[in-house]
Amino acid sequence: MPEEAIKKRLRKAKTRASSLLQASNHTIISLGSPTFDFLALRKREIRLIAVLIDEPTKERRQIMREFSCPEYCTKEIWIKQFDSNEFTIQEID
Repeated sequence: MPEEAIKKRLRKAKTRASSLLQASNHTIISLGSPTFDFLALRKREIRLIAVLIDEPTKERRQIMREFSCPEYCTKEIWIKQFDSNEFTIQEID
């Protein structure tokens, strides 16, 4: 798949993820970080979210796992596969 098509799919996935989070009353902060895309805030809830269009590599998953954040903050990977309308959400320990 051409690089431009991949970028377009990723942009659409991030927009869709942001819309879903806002619809569930989260305040969204776009991070622009290479590790996580959004910080989603809601009363008594903090979520660091990485939006991907494919499974992360072992190296990227390890970087996310080692990313320091408070215990009450969840780290999540939202994967939007090409053939699916829904996200697969994985929480990182």
